[in-house]
Amino acid sequence: MIGRTRIKICGVREPATAAVAAEAGADAIGLVFVPASPRCVTLEEAKRIVAQLPPLVQPVGVFVDEPVERVREVSEAVGLRTVQLHGRETPEQVANLAPLRVIKALGFDGERVEAEVACWRRGGMNLAGLLWDAAAPEGRTAEPSLRGGLGQRFDWRALADLQHRRALDGLPPMILAGGLTPQNVGEAVLLLSPYAVDVSSGVELSLGVKAPELIRAFCEAVREADANR
Repeated sequence: MIGRTRIKICGVREPATAAVAAEAGADAIGLVFVPASPRCVTLEEAKRIVAQLPPLVQPVGVFVDEPVERVREVSEAVGLRTVQLHGRETPEQVANLAPLRVIKALGFDGERVEAEVACWRRGGMNLAGLLWDAAAPEGRTAEPSLRGGLGQRFDWRALADLQHRRALDGLPPMILAGGLTPQNVGEAVLLLSPYAVDVSSGVELSLGVKAPELIRAFCEAVREADANR
């Protein structure tokens, strides 16, 4: 039996949004700890959100190129067991974060992807997944606020081709992000059968402002696609 697709709603900034996500069926919510991001939360805000989550909905901390000590410090203060890294972090840095579980984000570049993923086959036991996202815009890769959450879709069929050629064998589970919306996430699930999907801007009314009706529609679209696989 094909397992269901997990759902993460990222960039949550207040308890009410986290509650809507949990009620809609999300498995995880993302808390952004990137100062330059409009979705960034403080430690106190994050604690309030985590405190009201149901027991089986997981909070995930999102970081970009932070020292291992800083990621550990925030995770301990907030009560995180899983973090998501969107910068230039290495497999060694990921391993040094154990026992924290790590999701490593990769910007999809069809010409270089096979070479770039090779090192992640040797990732530590705490590497829980690879998140596939759109690559940062040309010339803007140094801006951490622009890594992830851009609402830009990449070439899913090129990623599916890698799957079919077994070029992704041996890698951690696939988490798909980048330009996902309630309208297209079903297509993505049917094409790629990812372990999970991760959405931020696709369920927003404006930058950083989540829409409850879009969160519910997104989760429903994923469940419908799962039912049709």
